[in-house]
Amino acid sequence: NAKGLFANFVENEYTKIDPLFHNNGLMAKGFGIDLGLLLIARDAFSFGLFAQNINQPNIALGEGEESIVPLELNAGVAFKSLKVNPSLDFTFRNDKVRDKRDINVRFGMETWLLNDIGLRAGANLYELTAGGSYSFREKDVELQLDYAFRYPMPFQFAQAPITNTTGSHQFSLSLQFDNLFQLMGVKEPEKKLEPALQEALSYQKAG
Repeated sequence: NAKGLFANFVENEYTKIDPLFHNNGLMAKGFGIDLGLLLIARDAFSFGLFAQNINQPNIALGEGEESIVPLELNAGVAFKSLKVNPSLDFTFRNDKVRDKRDINVRFGMETWLLNDIGLRAGANLYELTAGGSYSFREKDVELQLDYAFRYPMPFQFAQAPITNTTGSHQFSLSLQFDNLFQLMGVKEPEKKLEPALQEALSYQKAG
């Protein structure tokens, strides 16, 4: 995956007199490269690797300046069962926080009740999480409402523990269409096979 990265600065009294902004403008840009791999074994076990910003792009404004977007490595495993689906993943970020590399380990569990109500719980080195989902389906359209609660860890191994907070709440709403062409009243385009593959399938049917 290739992505564009942009850093925009607001024009104010400081940026108007600073030579850096006067010579280079108010926007820095660059591009990042990501690479991922997902392995699924027998629909019960999955393993994934994901590397973000492999090229560690520099999105500083001026020449000779540095504003490096750090490399981030993620690895995780997940198990799928009839009742509870646990997952475990590890994150390494090549960026120093208080003279330490940013390393995080996350563990979570998910279960679905009656195929339309989901419950989740998890923890990492910095916060506790919990949440739920409600999924509603009508013909070829599925509507899902998700809620997540995050509470910062007050423990010593958290690099920057946050206190005097009630946590944060996040809501999201998503729509999924099984057949978008049918919903729009448009004929779905025919999927043409490569001549070699079509000939092989025809040979198998004849045999």
